[in-house]
Amino acid sequence: MTVDQTVLVTIIGMAMVTYATRASGYFLVRRLVLGPFASRFMDNTPGAMFAALCAPYLVEAGLLEWTGAVITVGVMRISGNLLLALLAGVGSVALLRALTQVM
Repeated sequence: MTVDQTVLVTIIGMAMVTYATRASGYFLVRRLVLGPFASRFMDNTPGAMFAALCAPYLVEAGLLEWTGAVITVGVMRISGNLLLALLAGVGSVALLRALTQVM
């Protein structure tokens, strides 16, 4: 297999530009002092983004998915651990789907 030199240089160039954009944003934001509004905004952004991604799916979802969503919210409220809540929600939907297929 041969790789065209132009393609290789293009791929490496795109990778360098992508890395530079992400790294520069990280280093610039690290040096920024956020005000109270911006700080609250950044603290709440992950939850808002997750809700925005899940809401359209839940509108058309069935009972199993709604059960998983309720379990996810419950585990999050109790534990405060997002990863644990997501694992509990996904695991519960997978288990319920497996159980309903067996019956």
